[in-house]
Amino acid sequence: NNRIEVNKVYENIKKLQKKLILNKKNIIRHGTEYLHNKTNILLFDYSSSVTDIIKSYCKKKNKLNLIIPESRTINGGIPILKDLYELNVFINFIPDMAIKSFIEKTDVVLFGVESFDYNGDGWNTIGSYIVSKLANDNQVPVCIPTDTIKFNQYSKESTYNKKIIYDDFQNIYDIPIELTKISNLDYSCPEI
Repeated sequence: NNRIEVNKVYENIKKLQKKLILNKKNIIRHGTEYLHNKTNILLFDYSSSVTDIIKSYCKKKNKLNLIIPESRTINGGIPILKDLYELNVFINFIPDMAIKSFIEKTDVVLFGVESFDYNGDGWNTIGSYIVSKLANDNQVPVCIPTDTIKFNQYSKESTYNKKIIYDDFQNIYDIPIELTKISNLDYSCPEI
């Protein structure tokens, strides 16, 4: 009896894996089509869906400029750079504080998402809201290619209230040891 249940679980896992692979292929295909005639693309924070779309798009387009901001708090730019540096494209690797200087000449912003809610809200790492706000202020579309597996099913409930996740960033900074012992100094802020 237990063996039958275990087999059912494995069958369902295999079905889900096949569906996820098909969804990923569709995300890459639609993302590549959407980028048609886009030359300046800003990629914020690592997402395998985003890097797969860029790789696919590079096979169809020769001239491409990627803008990859790096933030020392999330280190989201280095993984993108590692995935894409071998492409035959120009890459502006910039500090995240310089995004405003580049957003005005950006055709589209792409980033992944940790989860998304029923109302369309996307939850991602710190900085995503600022990038989206700057893009919106400059009429630059923001696209978040992701799979439905990241859909937050609890967000359908009217009582649902997403909790902001905080992290202590003390170890990120190069802080002199004497400043780490100050009791009225806090290094925590929202992470997602």
